[in-house]
Amino acid sequence: MITKEELNYKNFLRALESLILEKEFNQKLKEVINIDKKHFEKEIDINILKDIIDDYKTKEINENSYKKIQVLLYGNPEIVFKLCIEAVRNNVSMIIGIEDFCVAQNTLILKIVDMALKNCKLKLNIKLENLLSDEKIMKNNENVDFTLCVGNSNTYNSLENKINDLRFYPYNIFDIYIEGDEFEELKSKLFDFAMLNGYEFEILDSDIEFDDIIDVINENGYGFCSILLSKDRKKQQKFKEEIGSEYVVINKNPFTEINFKLEL
Repeated sequence: MITKEELNYKNFLRALESLILEKEFNQKLKEVINIDKKHFEKEIDINILKDIIDDYKTKEINENSYKKIQVLLYGNPEIVFKLCIEAVRNNVSMIIGIEDFCVAQNTLILKIVDMALKNCKLKLNIKLENLLSDEKIMKNNENVDFTLCVGNSNTYNSLENKINDLRFYPYNIFDIYIEGDEFEELKSKLFDFAMLNGYEFEILDSDIEFDDIIDVINENGYGFCSILLSKDRKKQQKFKEEIGSEYVVINKNPFTEINFKLEL
């Protein structure tokens, strides 16, 4: 038998899907993209939002004891959209702090999420805040169960010694090791995509011995996605077998090959 919480979650996804498919939302999305384009090239697509919702339809709700959390990230609108759904899935109120990236698009996302919540008579409070100072983050932290940095290592490092219950989820932080000039085109595509979407790349020095690179990634890497660009088959096999990251990619573009999962 379906529980009340499960029904609320399913109704929210249906309401959210209905709202993003409305003509009015499509028109508004074009407007906010044009606003953001004065500073950023990133633009969200309704089909991507629809795919995100479809993916969450197969996920079960989570039961936890948390009531409210603060999440800090660069501001990729697709990740913000996922965070809003995760808030409902986990039944937690959420403060989402972004780094001045695609503010207009993110504001629209929060508006449409709020409408879906109201349509389902859900009382979760999901709030967007831009360019939070360390002082404001610490003040917010006093009123939440914990603060989480999602793929924002600079913010995490600056707050690590200032907040007791500060957590880090290295979503979309990539370790990459490159051998040979023949991968310049792929390297350029990866770096351009990362810059456009607010992802982080940790570039490993190609002068370091390969065996040492594996140790460096496993001991000091972020553990999310590790990429090897090399024609050496033995190194490819060793990289695949010994790297302990959640995702391991060899000579491919991870952004076209993998549907990365956001699990809080």
